[in-house]
Amino acid sequence: GDLIMRAGSYHQWKFICLGYIVFSEWLAGLLSSVFILRDSYFVLIRESMGDVFADTLAAVTPPWIFPLVVLATALGALGGAGLGRSILKKHFVRSGIV
Repeated sequence: GDLIMRAGSYHQWKFICLGYIVFSEWLAGLLSSVFILRDSYFVLIRESMGDVFADTLAAVTPPWIFPLVVLATALGALGGAGLGRSILKKHFVRSGIV
């Protein structure tokens, strides 16, 4: 994410937004083992947490959900970047910095 922001010299909004979106995808990375390494992940979960938990988790995390998690994270990051920009701009204008 930082390399993308650096490409825009840390001043171009589109590079800042894109860098923040890429950085925010760590959340999807945490869940990636549930989707990418599904079989081995559920073997471990079944051994440590039991069959009921593993079956319930498998039911609520079908493989087609992962792209939606990535998309929702990107949209949330985009919205958060826009909200942060508007709040900081208002704050800096009020304090006389900008």
